[in-house]
Amino acid sequence: MNQACIKILNYCIFMFWLILSYIYVVHSEEIIKTGIGKSLLISLSILWIIRILILQPVYIGIKTKDSKTMIAWFVVGFLLNTTPLILNTDGIF
Repeated sequence: MNQACIKILNYCIFMFWLILSYIYVVHSEEIIKTGIGKSLLISLSILWIIRILILQPVYIGIKTKDSKTMIAWFVVGFLLNTTPLILNTDGIF
């Protein structure tokens, strides 16, 4: 039962990231120009930082090759969310 719940949760999280990626690509102008879009980018950037600096080291560790690979992917997620904020010439808000 627990394994099934974890698998379902992982699929749902994967679908969430796919949907969010679609929104970022198709509605990139709105994401950059609106307050709610910038809030989304900032919030998800904070999520990635928490995941990199707190959750990964505490729950999984950073000693194995796999954990370092995961951290590298989390850094990519962080950069994908912060780059539009940095490149935006209108300021953060």
